[in-house]
Amino acid sequence: MSMFLKNKFLVSALVLIVLIFGSFVIYKFYNGQKAEVSGQTSNKVKVGLGPYASNIYIYAGIEQGIFARHNIEIDQININTSTDAINALVANNIDSTGYFSLDVGLNALISDPNAFKILATGYEKADTDDEMGTSIITKSSSTISSFKDLEGKKIAVQPSPFAIGVFKNVLTKNGVDLSKVEIVQIVASDQIQILEAGSVDVAFIYEPYVAISQSKNFKIVQSGIYTKYYKDAPALAFFISNNLIKNKPEISKQYREALTESIEYVNQNRETSMKLLPKYIKIDPEIAPKVKIFTFDDPNKINIENIQNYADFSATQGVLKAKVDVKDLIYTPR
Repeated sequence: MSMFLKNKFLVSALVLIVLIFGSFVIYKFYNGQKAEVSGQTSNKVKVGLGPYASNIYIYAGIEQGIFARHNIEIDQININTSTDAINALVANNIDSTGYFSLDVGLNALISDPNAFKILATGYEKADTDDEMGTSIITKSSSTISSFKDLEGKKIAVQPSPFAIGVFKNVLTKNGVDLSKVEIVQIVASDQIQILEAGSVDVAFIYEPYVAISQSKNFKIVQSGIYTKYYKDAPALAFFISNNLIKNKPEISKQYREALTESIEYVNQNRETSMKLLPKYIKIDPEIAPKVKIFTFDDPNKINIENIQNYADFSATQGVLKAKVDVKDLIYTPR
């Protein structure tokens, strides 16, 4: 009888252990799933990136392991235009963006101030030719050599309200009759090919395509468009979704910290960083070091007054649909 009771006790103990262990597994699974839904266990950040050289601030962070050290996994989403990037951000299809037009972002924030935040801003420095990332180019055989020569010509411009608005303002300031200019909206990556084919006469182009155009002996009509006509204006920005900030506050902070470190790295190691471009953009390794990029200040050094002045100016130019107070549109972790 004692042996029977002993065996019965062992069986009961074994069943109890199985039940406790099973309950623990179910609890962990359920709470793991719940945490995943709430967002705090996932370190993946979907970043919308266009094929532009200034996204080296993201690429270098990936290659140098900066994002990984901050427990951030970058999921790259290809997006060509600022409008598409902002639409994807508003729709929560992406968590953040590479560099795109600040104006396009501000116009969206005028409509919905709670859709996303400004993470960092970039500009062409007026005091150095090394950081002029925009140019107006044409074929080397072309007789076009001045703004006035653009009248009667077809001009390729990035399909973005900001790019088109800036370009029109620059033309007007230089005495060009806009009624005599035909603007053709073509994504930056296709502009050189279209220009080579003769479908357009001129292209308002961004890096790395300026450097690529020089390897093909295209002629620069005017360089540093943003610098020379919008001096040190923070015309470009990285943005971050309010959805990410709200639902994944720790991941948002880590991402901001990683981007800050990545920006600092690139600003201190430009030549080394530019050699990474061919891995992410279709560009010859020999051309990569010649590419010029916009300067980005890290999120801790963001100049709110400068952004406000630029926003006010853009509103007076009609680029923004209304005046906006930018101080509440900057992402500052609490």
